[in-house]
Amino acid sequence: SSFTTPLIQNFNYLNSKEYYSIYPLLSQLVFFVAAFIAGSKLYLFSWIVKLIYLLIDFLCLKSLLHLLDMYHKPQYYALMYFGSPLILTELHGNLHVEQLMISFLILSLYYQHANKAMLAGATLGMSILSKLNALLIAPFLIFRVKKFSWNLNWFLSCITACLPFLFILLYSFANYQGSLKLYFGQFEFNSFIYRPVRDFLFDKGHYTLKADAALICIIPFILLYITLWYRAMLTCPGKIPFREIWLSLFAFLMFSSTVHPWYLTTILFVGLFCFPMTSLVWSLLVFLSYAFYDPHFAMYNQQFICMEYTVVLIALFIEYNRPKIIEKIIGPDKKQVSSI
Repeated sequence: SSFTTPLIQNFNYLNSKEYYSIYPLLSQLVFFVAAFIAGSKLYLFSWIVKLIYLLIDFLCLKSLLHLLDMYHKPQYYALMYFGSPLILTELHGNLHVEQLMISFLILSLYYQHANKAMLAGATLGMSILSKLNALLIAPFLIFRVKKFSWNLNWFLSCITACLPFLFILLYSFANYQGSLKLYFGQFEFNSFIYRPVRDFLFDKGHYTLKADAALICIIPFILLYITLWYRAMLTCPGKIPFREIWLSLFAFLMFSSTVHPWYLTTILFVGLFCFPMTSLVWSLLVFLSYAFYDPHFAMYNQQFICMEYTVVLIALFIEYNRPKIIEKIIGPDKKQVSSI
């Protein structure tokens, strides 16, 4: 047919053609609509998806400004997100689906503050349907309100929104499992902890364990994630624990085998509320990882990665300990006076 012919023709241009896509239902729907309208015209397909992304951005702008106001953050922080080179290049330029995931996450947080349980749960479900990484954030949003009926409506709405994807997942679980295994077991790009662990196991002759390097890295992440979630439940009643969410996403990327630049877009959004300096610094430095693809700079790839993570960790240390650093520099008495 006129619809499937261009898809078959362009199939050979895809990466990892032998594996099934792991993009959830909503992302697939956006691609389907754009492909159905554009046919064999790739540029038209690109512009249709960009138009959809732009419209969603306009819809979310008011919600983001409301959230910034609620948490006493400057409203120009919205420009730090929407005007970021990382967002413009990777989401609006390269059309990564984090755009959909973050947009629906913004709406979900807005509706949560507006005390609209069903809309908050449904939009979170749509965020998960855009990209599964939203599952990392979802547990931190549970029991934000003490009313049982509110939490029940929120949970049921989220599950209902995800039901179509759950049915498809059950039907093609083996395909998803194979693609996820490829991602976590074979891909490696711009990693901080995974590659040294993998290379160490290889150098020591532990070839079997080398294949399980991703599993070795995920164990400390899970322990840290549970600790952050538990702390959020104790210390942030009734509020969105942006700090713990950011640290959990940061830890996930630290232990991941693959850290593409667009993975940091969620960090950049959440960082508007807790670690803006570190988020901004990393969103700029992550472009150094593209040296891997440049034949002139590929030989310096590891040096660039070392530079990237060193600066990011220094920035996080300074921002995390900023109150203590300020107190040591100007003294507790002057700090108290200056804060007044």
